Amino acid sequence: MEKILKAEGLTRAFENKGERFLAVRDVSFSLYRGEAIGIVGESGSGKSTLVRMLTGLLAPTKGKIEFLSRDLTHAGSKEWRKCYREMQLVFQLPKESFDSGKTLGSGIGESLRNSGLKRKEVREKVAELLSTCGLTPNFAERYPGEVSGGECQRAAIARALAVEPSLLICDEATSALDVTVQKQILELLLRLKNEKKLSFLFISHDLALVQDFCDRVLVMYQGEIVEEGKTEDVISRPKEAYTRQLIDSVL
Repeated sequence: MEKILKAEGLTRAFENKGERFLAVRDVSFSLYRGEAIGIVGESGSGKSTLVRMLTGLLAPTKGKIEFLSRDLTHAGSKEWRKCYREMQLVFQLPKESFDSGKTLGSGIGESLRNSGLKRKEVREKVAELLSTCGLTPNFAERYPGEVSGGECQRAAIARALAVEPSLLICDEATSALDVTVQKQILELLLRLKNEKKLSFLFISHDLALVQDFCDRVLVMYQGEIVEEGKTEDVISRPKEAYTRQLIDSVL
């Protein structure tokens, strides 16, 4: 299997009032093409800091990041921008990720326009992307404030797909939605995973969501991975008390 992403010994230290603390400590894992890995843990467990390192928003204090066989550990902004065609993020609050003064179609088509496509081609591609994500083409004319949270998240996924990435990083992408809509969005992501052989990092505090979608799971606590394995194995036979606590809170 092709390795998409590799983190090796990732560590991030911060200074607070003269004291040094580790937000992430010695995190290592690999993600393969077509695989979905869940990263779970409560608030403050280090998930967000880890994602910021994996997306170039925060430099690691120690460790190594490889993406599609490229060493990005000390990469500059120019190198990271090249990677964003292969790595896209889907955020927790989709309406805040769109410009409220522009249509959804404008937001979805931005990367297509930047790549040099003509106006008609952009319009056709945006309609195709919306259809892929379960929306009709007329959603391209709507504004973020005119659609539901679930519809806006579908549009955000369509925007992420516009550059044909290899990896989608979903950062609490369903946590702001009600249970029914969460299920619908997960079904969409699963279809995309199977049809397009997309890889996913699915960051969540909710093991129940991870159970429905992810092949493997990494459990983070106080900046470290305390348990990892196939999702079914970790949930049915947890080894750590912290993992059992997470399971008991949602299952």
